[in-house]
Amino acid sequence: MKKNRMLLAGLLLLFTAAKPASPEVSLGTLLREMTDRDEIARWPSPAFACRQASSTDPATNFIRQETTPHGTEYVMLDADGPGAVVRFWMTFSGAGSGEGILRIYLDGDSEPVVEGRARSLIGGAGLVGAPLSMGVSTLTDSMHRGLNLYLPIPFAEGCKITYQSSMIDFSDKGGIQPGHEGVFYNINYRSYEPGTRVVSFSAEELRRNRT
Repeated sequence: MKKNRMLLAGLLLLFTAAKPASPEVSLGTLLREMTDRDEIARWPSPAFACRQASSTDPATNFIRQETTPHGTEYVMLDADGPGAVVRFWMTFSGAGSGEGILRIYLDGDSEPVVEGRARSLIGGAGLVGAPLSMGVSTLTDSMHRGLNLYLPIPFAEGCKITYQSSMIDFSDKGGIQPGHEGVFYNINYRSYEPGTRVVSFSAEELRRNRT
């Protein structure tokens, strides 16, 4: 009996020591996951929680506004890392809407890793082409389409996404005011456990994984 207990203890120690480290998350691993049908039959490793930031308040639609070297920016998402944005949907209302500047800041950096006209980055080819970035229907007028971006944006320490437009009315008047722009969005993202190894999105990572 004593030998059996010692054998069992030895096997447990061996299995514990041989346990592989949590896999690294990167743009490459997330893209491969999207194209591997077997992934939907496996428990994800590393595990994550699914979260969403959205324009739920019809009066403002933003978390807050900030004054930066770029001017006034309206914050849509402010998440602590590690994590990854996995879907970004936007639509707009009002003449000339959607022409504002979208910025994605990662890991507390004061300079955005992604910056450009919203309609170009979300639903257009400004960052990546179809099918990862496209409108919901080409039969709908381009100014009235919902726009989607499925390109994963992983981040090691945090992610902040902002929108800048002179047509925004950030007030408590209720509803979209005449002559102003309505901005509506859902940002779906993963939140990993602290300590998860994540390679943050960058222009170099995009080039490396473009094929």
